[in-house]
Amino acid sequence: MDEIVFLGLLLLVFVGLPLGLGLLFYFIPVKLGFPNTAKYLTIVYSFIVIASGLFLVFEDLFFSKNDAKKLIEEQGILLTDQFDLVKNESMSGIGDYY
Repeated sequence: MDEIVFLGLLLLVFVGLPLGLGLLFYFIPVKLGFPNTAKYLTIVYSFIVIASGLFLVFEDLFFSKNDAKKLIEEQGILLTDQFDLVKNESMSGIGDYY
């Protein structure tokens, strides 16, 4: 039963909330008499939501050398030599790199 509630909350947060906000961005300006503004707001909001989703899916492609330096410095390791990123993969969690 707990899994069903958890799945429902995930769907509500990751699907319902963005969809509801998109509908608000469309219907409120239309009701106020600004249909072109509603269309442009909805297009911009949709682009932001899609770009955010794609960034989460392809997060490994955006991991840079500076990000690696920050993660190493968090561990208290000081790098003195130059290095190159040979391979970049994440295991299971978001931001879990090796």
